[in-house]
Amino acid sequence: MIYLVTGSISKFENAKKRLSPYGIEIEMKKVNLIEPQEDSIMKVAEYKIRQAFQPLNESVLITDTGWSIPALNGFPGPYMHYISDWFTLEDWINLLSTKNEDVVFLENVAVYKDSNLTKVFISRRKGSLLKEPRGEGLPIDRIATFREDRKTIAECNKLGIDSFDNNQDASIWTQFGQWYISK
Repeated sequence: MIYLVTGSISKFENAKKRLSPYGIEIEMKKVNLIEPQEDSIMKVAEYKIRQAFQPLNESVLITDTGWSIPALNGFPGPYMHYISDWFTLEDWINLLSTKNEDVVFLENVAVYKDSNLTKVFISRRKGSLLKEPRGEGLPIDRIATFREDRKTIAECNKLGIDSFDNNQDASIWTQFGQWYISK
């Protein structure tokens, strides 16, 4: 059994769905983790995996996400977790309104740890930030798109479709699943 350490049921359900084709079973486990203030999503993930493993001493997985907007000098990076609690949709739109560039990068990291090894999986996807929000949900999900048809993450969530265009090979879950069944 592998424990996905998270407090997010949607994160767990997504991972479970993505790993089921590989026959990998996971269980959600809540562990109080301190999220360090670091300038790198990798540093945050590495810190969190050590915390997650220590009390369980079982195979564990953690994930983390960072958003990088080049027009804002890479902001918010690994601080998106905190920024999401403060920024409204209007804040995002105002912040981006004077910028000509709409590029955004979404970096996902998954880290697996057992008693013998630690393995890191990373995906980095390029998308766009729209001027007009669409869908319901988190503010950033209403303006971020990673699809050719320009559907936002929020729209995709409502429709139950993938937020990314046929790019599952880049997924941390595809990477992990292929690695895990071959080890």
